[in-house]
Amino acid sequence: MKKILFAILGTALMFSACTKGNLAEPMEQNPYRTIIEYTPGSFTMEVPGTLTPSEEYDWISVSQSGNTATFTVRRNTSGLIRRAEFKIAGDKNICAVNQKAHDLDATVEAELASQTGGSAEIECAATSKFTDDYASWGIAYSTTSDLANATLVPQTGNPTEGRLVGKVTGLKEGTDYYIWTYVQCTEGRKIFSGMLALLPPVLVRAGEDLQAAIDGAKPFSNIMVQGGVTFTAPKGGFKMGDGNVNKTVSGGWNADFSKQSMDNLTVIDGAGSYGFWCANGDGSDMKGSAKISYCEIINCDGNHGTAIHCVGGPVTVSNCYVHDNSSEKGAIGTNEENYSSDLTVVNCIVANNKANAHGAAFGFGDGKSDDEPVWATVVNCLVIDNVSTKKDGYCSAFICYNHTILTFVNNTVVGNKNWAEYGGPYPGMNLRGGVASLFANNIMVANYTSPCTKEMEAPEYERQDNFLSMGGSHGTLANNLIEGNIKDKGNATVQGEINVALGFDLSSVLNSDYKPQGAALGAGTLSSITYKSSNAGFGPFTCDVKGLLEKYKVDLAGNPRITNGKVDLGCYQAQ
Repeated sequence: MKKILFAILGTALMFSACTKGNLAEPMEQNPYRTIIEYTPGSFTMEVPGTLTPSEEYDWISVSQSGNTATFTVRRNTSGLIRRAEFKIAGDKNICAVNQKAHDLDATVEAELASQTGGSAEIECAATSKFTDDYASWGIAYSTTSDLANATLVPQTGNPTEGRLVGKVTGLKEGTDYYIWTYVQCTEGRKIFSGMLALLPPVLVRAGEDLQAAIDGAKPFSNIMVQGGVTFTAPKGGFKMGDGNVNKTVSGGWNADFSKQSMDNLTVIDGAGSYGFWCANGDGSDMKGSAKISYCEIINCDGNHGTAIHCVGGPVTVSNCYVHDNSSEKGAIGTNEENYSSDLTVVNCIVANNKANAHGAAFGFGDGKSDDEPVWATVVNCLVIDNVSTKKDGYCSAFICYNHTILTFVNNTVVGNKNWAEYGGPYPGMNLRGGVASLFANNIMVANYTSPCTKEMEAPEYERQDNFLSMGGSHGTLANNLIEGNIKDKGNATVQGEINVALGFDLSSVLNSDYKPQGAALGAGTLSSITYKSSNAGFGPFTCDVKGLLEKYKVDLAGNPRITNGKVDLGCYQAQ
């Protein structure tokens, strides 16, 4: 049978307990239903009559001009999905709005495990704080985006016992499929995953218009881009916001689109502007997701996040090589304009970027408030040789502003350099007040700073003490290898730190390509860790480090991230 190519985008939605009954009941048949992010904002919907709320809601309001209804929603901090229903005058249907939550009591995560011919295997993992047990689980799929017409595929086993795999068969070539997984609890509660989309991919070959392909793709599509060739970004970068949300750009494919590789990355040339613009055209926060993978992003220049600019989201950047870009604050980052954003960077190399102000590699924040923060996650990344340059530059690795939740796990940070024209020396990784941070299993050694005076024509680098500044935040440091002292860590929780003196011999633990040598580094933590901010009411937050690493499965080299129940420090696992 001819192999069917399908594209997958897991929306990484957070999920909740739904009502008791058959599978279709939580998502009734009507064309006026939408699912929105946990973040606040406004959106419009065309409806055929006047809307009347079924009850009073304190989190959503609606105004109407003719048949155009404008909904305004508040941030969901309840921990549960919430639903508002509006009767439509003169129509038998209702308008239903479901809002997700960022931290729920029950979740189901699903992703495509494999696909061969007309069959697809769906991986499922469930977690719950409820006391009742799981009775069964299953898969529902439909050729429309509504569960009402779904075919049910019951599965066996208990999702609490590791990741389970279920199979759907009879898939037809060239057909769009929408997939949910669910868990049936003994008390009748059903917990749904977010939607996966199995869609025929959009293929982009050398010489074709990548922006046109993004614009023309359906939501939840995977835009597969040929590797080993260069695509020059339009001014302002490739646009992933506005009507282009919930799409994936995956590069690195060979000529027949049968294999994807880090050795064959798709080159994105910013041409002195931005690489990917994951925000609305006016710079506001986009209401949807974006995924970017297997791209080499170069020659970008601008203000915040020149290679990857994120406002809103969630945005996930994986298996990318981001190098030789310039910015004011961060080759990868969020806008410092009081927006809530969600950015994850995993299995990437971020190297030789330059900042004229702060944060050559990453720039995160400001979030809008404690209730509407920036969520920044960096996992399994190699952060090397980034430089903050003369214009009052500091923070060669990153700057992290207020109202930010930073999770920085299993990264290797080496060879980064600070040089400020006046003042200094400044830290290479700097947290401002009001940041909740977790640093676990990282290597942060052999970074440099230069003494700074007006008379200096060029930097005179020396190994940097106080490379990391906690900024007075109540963060947590767990099992990191850090050279020298840590600045302003008085409020931090410290667990199992490995501090080494300035001038530490890097070659004693890492070889020339930054991979660990032997067992000299020791083991990292796989614990569940709680961390918080110095701001009252901001946090605490909890990170299941083991679960986070299991989610991404492999290290930067593509090898298993956890071996024999242990994880090494840094972005590579010893082989």
